[in-house]
This record gives sequence, C-alpha cells and structure tokens, in this order.
Amino acid sequence: PPYLPESKHTVPVWEAKVIIHVYRLAEEVGSEEMEGDGEDDVTACETWSLPARDFDNYWDNLILEKSVKERLLRFSYTSMLFADKKVNPSIISCNRVVLLYGPPGTGKTTLCK
Repeated sequence: PPYLPESKHTVPVWEAKVIIHVYRLAEEVGSEEMEGDGEDDVTACETWSLPARDFDNYWDNLILEKSVKERLLRFSYTSMLFADKKVNPSIISCNRVVLLYGPPGTGKTTLCK
C-alpha cells in the first residue's frame, strides 16, 4: 500500500489486488458551533463535510520527515482497520492518542485538519 514504506520486492500486475477510491471534494465551507451566553459567544468547534476542498493538498504541503508521515499514516490506517473490524480493546489494545508538540507554525493544526 502507498502509506507503507517501499518494498524491495515487486508484484506481477496479474497478482496485484487493485483497489480504486474515487471521491469528490465537498465544496461547502465549514460550519461553526458557538457556545456562550449570547453576548460573549466563542467558537466551540468547526465541522466540515469530508473530503473538503478547504483541505485539499494540506498533506502534500506539510514539511515533515518522510518517516513521520509514514508512521502517522500507518497509525491512522491501523486505527481505522481495528474500528472497522470491531476489534475488542480488551484483547488487543493500542494507544489512540497522538500528541503533537513543537513551536508555533510547524504544522500541528494543519495536520489535524
């Protein structure tokens, strides 16, 4: 798969399992949910329909070490796979939290989007 490190072995095309994902970017802008007493409202959260045009190319424009991107993708893929297969967390447990740290302007918020 494209999210895993490259293999040194090749697979004949007739043996490959080809999976094609087609998607259309959502055009609508995100919506804000406000919280407060009406006078001093603050944004509680923003929601978007995904995949959103607002976030197109974010991943490609993040400047991270290649290994960081690969590990993040592998972590995300594994987490979604466990959820899809309804893996019992009492039998197989994994940390579902990613802590992003670093100085301002290094892409933490962009990565979350």
